[in-house]
Amino acid sequence: MADIFISYKREEAGQAGRLAHVLEQFGYSVWWDVALLSGDEYRDVIAEMIDKCAAVIVLWSPLAVRSTFVRSEASYAQRQDKLLPAMLEACHLPLGFDESHMDDLSGWNGEVLHPGLQRLLNSVQNKTGKPAIMGAAPSQSASQKAEIIAFQGAAKMNSHGAWAQFLKDHPATIFRDFITVKMSELSAPPEPAPPPPPAPAPTPAPPPRPEPQTATAPPPRFMGQQSQSSSAASDDSSNSGLKMLVMIIAMLIVGGVGLVIFNTMQTRADAAAWQAASSANTASAYSAYLDEYPKGRFIYTARNRIKALEEAATAETAANGADNASQNEAAEALKKDNDSWAIALKLDTFDAYGDYLAAHANGAHAEAARTRQREIDTAQTRAAQEAEKKRLEADRADAQRKADDNAWSIAKSVDTRSAYESYLAAYASGRHASEARAALKRFDTPAPYSLERLHPDVREVVEAARTAAKSATMTAEKARVASEIAEKARSSALSGRAETVHRKTATAEYWGETNAAELIGFGIVEFISGDQYLGEWSKSKPEGLGVMKFAEGPNNRTGRVSAEGEWKSGEFEGYGVLTIDHGASTMVGHFKYQFLNGLGVYTLQNGGRFEGNFKNNGLDGLGVSWTADGRVNSAGRWKNGRLVESLKK
Repeated sequence: MADIFISYKREEAGQAGRLAHVLEQFGYSVWWDVALLSGDEYRDVIAEMIDKCAAVIVLWSPLAVRSTFVRSEASYAQRQDKLLPAMLEACHLPLGFDESHMDDLSGWNGEVLHPGLQRLLNSVQNKTGKPAIMGAAPSQSASQKAEIIAFQGAAKMNSHGAWAQFLKDHPATIFRDFITVKMSELSAPPEPAPPPPPAPAPTPAPPPRPEPQTATAPPPRFMGQQSQSSSAASDDSSNSGLKMLVMIIAMLIVGGVGLVIFNTMQTRADAAAWQAASSANTASAYSAYLDEYPKGRFIYTARNRIKALEEAATAETAANGADNASQNEAAEALKKDNDSWAIALKLDTFDAYGDYLAAHANGAHAEAARTRQREIDTAQTRAAQEAEKKRLEADRADAQRKADDNAWSIAKSVDTRSAYESYLAAYASGRHASEARAALKRFDTPAPYSLERLHPDVREVVEAARTAAKSATMTAEKARVASEIAEKARSSALSGRAETVHRKTATAEYWGETNAAELIGFGIVEFISGDQYLGEWSKSKPEGLGVMKFAEGPNNRTGRVSAEGEWKSGEFEGYGVLTIDHGASTMVGHFKYQFLNGLGVYTLQNGGRFEGNFKNNGLDGLGVSWTADGRVNSAGRWKNGRLVESLKK
């Protein structure tokens, strides 16, 4: 039968159902909805269920500790070493229950990873000897579940027809003894009223006295009686006692057997007398049976038949008599019978036929009314069972949806391949199965601009180019700081402060630091073309960190260009960033002769980019050309900006 029995207070059936569903997801069969069987009469049924389970989970709460049934079930399970207590809500346990081994389910709302649930699952594994495997099929078969549902439906109806239908559908049920008792209670006739005292019978004549007999032999001797013969006194006394004991035992045995034989003969005589009365089928024959067997097996049927025969005789007398009033009364009674039957047929309900039988217990349609009541009772029982089955299925479906959503939430929060694979293993056709498979495809496809898309040789150079680009970006940031210091030096020169100068020639104008002989330190120069350099100087040339801003003009048709980074002897050389047309295109990496030479990254205006080793702004050596969406356009060995050898992953 089931692995686990759950005991709980009916008001907390929601939590019990949620726990039962989770346990079934881990491969355990569960009895939990037996709370519908309330009352002392079902205690034996509950006890038999607990006897057949491996573990009993008791859900303690302030309501549960006040429940006589929950405490009784917990004590019964504890005596069998099957008890697994769990705390739904903080409460003081009844005397005799230890809180130290309690699994805490406070605040649990169905999460599989809840610490209290995990500890409870571990306790269940230890108690049942079965591992908790997510997605495993419960050991309880569908027929066993159907039996429990049918039993609850029959218990709810609690009618002879409902229990009979249950036994027909489940002949091998473990509840047969209980149901047999219930059916006998429901079918037992009411206690009959005591019969009127019988008329005093004439005093019978005393039986004739037996004729005196002449004694021809001595009377029998009893234990302790002395024999007239003194020579055999002691032997006769001993033998007489033994014989008497044997005779008494024999009489007891024969008497018991005789009683059984008498009862059997009495039952057969009762049946024979009833058969004779039934064959005659007259009121006098049935009365004779009642006189002879006032406690016989058929006394109720005999009385009913006498009543029916008397009513029939009365009706016949009224019909055949000359009294018109009696004839009209009989006709009116028959009309009322038919009218009541017509109403019952129209309503066609159990109560409607009951009303008919209450008014016409032996009416013309009484047997048909009882037959229809049995049919309606059976149909209502099946309908109640089906409704209960649908309710349980709906509850399980709701719990399944919640468990599915909870598992998906966990998988998304972890966001790893194994998390999504675990979700699909448990819910291959779940509510989020398509989302999980889409997430797995994301792990199968490399990210845009991923190095995993490249040949190992190309990958190594591109990785170095990206490292160089990071260094260049940091250098450019330092160059912008140097330009800000140069701006401050210009302000000092304009205010006439010492160690700064303002010089102007035919081609340029300078503001900044000087040592009188040459430009040195931080300063700014503006050329008549509109170009401007801000940063460090040495020997009257840009040297160190600085920013050159090229203005648009005849010599610059690419839009505004800025070079931020390292300068040597007036040339843009070292790590830096070259921005073209207000950032539409950028070159980041190592520069020489004001061109990208060495490792770097060249991003185009359309979003595509080149990464690798450069010479005069073109790929030269190993490198890759990317599309705007991060896919490999061309990769391999380059010469003067042209691919000469393709290398694929």
